[in-house]
Amino acid sequence: MFILISDLNHKPQTHVSWILKWVQNFCNEHWWIFCSFLVAVFAISICVLPARIAIGIGIFLLLVGIIWFLHDKVTKYQTHKTNVSHYKKLPEDQLVVLNVSSEGGTLHLKDEDIKLVIPPGAIEEGKAVNISLENILEEIDMPVLHPHESIISPIVKCGPEGTVFHKPCLLSFRHSAVNEEFWKFTLLFKECFQDKWRQIALESDKKDINFTVDNGQCCVTLNHFCSNCLLGFEEKKCLTLLTFQKRTKMSEGDYLFQLIIRLCKQEVKKEVIEEHEQYNEQCMQPSVDILVINKDMKITVKVEDRKWDFQDNVKTIHADYIWGPWGQRPHMRFELQSKSENLLNATIEWSQEDNKTHSIRVIENPENPCSEFEKV
Repeated sequence: MFILISDLNHKPQTHVSWILKWVQNFCNEHWWIFCSFLVAVFAISICVLPARIAIGIGIFLLLVGIIWFLHDKVTKYQTHKTNVSHYKKLPEDQLVVLNVSSEGGTLHLKDEDIKLVIPPGAIEEGKAVNISLENILEEIDMPVLHPHESIISPIVKCGPEGTVFHKPCLLSFRHSAVNEEFWKFTLLFKECFQDKWRQIALESDKKDINFTVDNGQCCVTLNHFCSNCLLGFEEKKCLTLLTFQKRTKMSEGDYLFQLIIRLCKQEVKKEVIEEHEQYNEQCMQPSVDILVINKDMKITVKVEDRKWDFQDNVKTIHADYIWGPWGQRPHMRFELQSKSENLLNATIEWSQEDNKTHSIRVIENPENPCSEFEKV
């Protein structure tokens, strides 16, 4: 099993932890800015504060710089030490090693469907190299991800790191993205344990490493070895729109009609319907599969019969609520009131930032327990 960081099995980072991680990575990658900041603070303190206080601040800033430098080096060493000890204890289904000559060869982790193909002529004539292919189960120094980004593949390491070939090698591994046309893919790669993870876009013109994504597989063409994994950003989702209704007679003689609109994934549709049936809320069949983007959704209910009265007929589902996590499925509840049991003939419209409005018509007859439902 490979590691997935997705909205179903991973708790998203809080904004505070995300900011702290970003600051740490920024200081590591742009150390000269960090050092310039410390020098600037010391220079200002000399001009403004008394000499003793300025010297004290200077010593404090120097200690901060030393501690930051040592912490970065110790972290890298511990990461390397952990990876080395982990490498020695790996089971056979997570690591394969093959002595490859100029004739080429293929390494395959069958359980994870990870394959590395080294073509003939990639290695110099008369030489042989012990090539390793590893599925990393835990990577400590992962980059900070956007809240809606996910690592959707195994983290694959090819070794020895930095090995350069005369012909490009082909690394392939599977990913977990469904409906690839709805996703934006980025390849993460790292040259060695001291290096930081870097990104390559799908249509990059980088010559030494590039990749393609098709039919559940990511294929990486590379002329030197490094660690790789696939990063995905889901730009669109296919969700199911369900409508439920419940008619109640009030004590004052009025009638209350509740129209509930739910969004859910297709695989949990049955579960959602059973949940509403516990509250005597009838599902208005059939359901509608809709395509949503990562933007707010505006829902409007229009009633043709003026005998029905309700104040708020326009509501908005926030984008973060639509996009997950899916502990609570997004829904809207509209309440309509009438003095008698009138036929309800309503139109439900929804739209997002693309300004395209989609709609369905709902017809509910109190004399007929089965409500009518049709696309407009």
